[in-house]
Amino acid sequence: MARREKKSKINLKVWVPIICVIVVGVTFFMLHDIQNKMEKMEDYENLANTNENNTANNVVNEQENQNFVEENTVQNEVANEVQNTVTNNTVKNTTINQNNVTTEPGITDKKQKAIELVKKEWGADNSVDFVFDHVENDEYIVAVKDRSTATVKYYFRVNLETKTVEMD
Repeated sequence: MARREKKSKINLKVWVPIICVIVVGVTFFMLHDIQNKMEKMEDYENLANTNENNTANNVVNEQENQNFVEENTVQNEVANEVQNTVTNNTVKNTTINQNNVTTEPGITDKKQKAIELVKKEWGADNSVDFVFDHVENDEYIVAVKDRSTATVKYYFRVNLETKTVEMD
């Protein structure tokens, strides 16, 4: 019987440290995994906040541009006796220079032109969608998204003045 007690004490002396090492190892692994998930979540939140800020800035800029164009058009109508039609508070971007009237396409047309340039660069592909993302330093950013997963494959920078398309 003494031998049995001695054997169980040896087993206990061997297994307790092994179990402790395993518990500590699992704990460190779980802490590392949680930390990685938190970092990914923070990155996602930062990206979402950046996109929201860019969208808010674009809306403010479009409203300021629209207000400027409306004021400019009204002043020029009186000065040059030019009549422009305003429907539902929308105005085409119009530049009036001493009886010369030129009309530029609206902002949404520029977005569509950027998308069309990326489509030409990308080529025929029914597995992706082309989505306007934002404007940055007079360059239009267009995302190419996989239709099946809705994940972005690539971003393209489009300069409409030079009609260049660069992969971002």
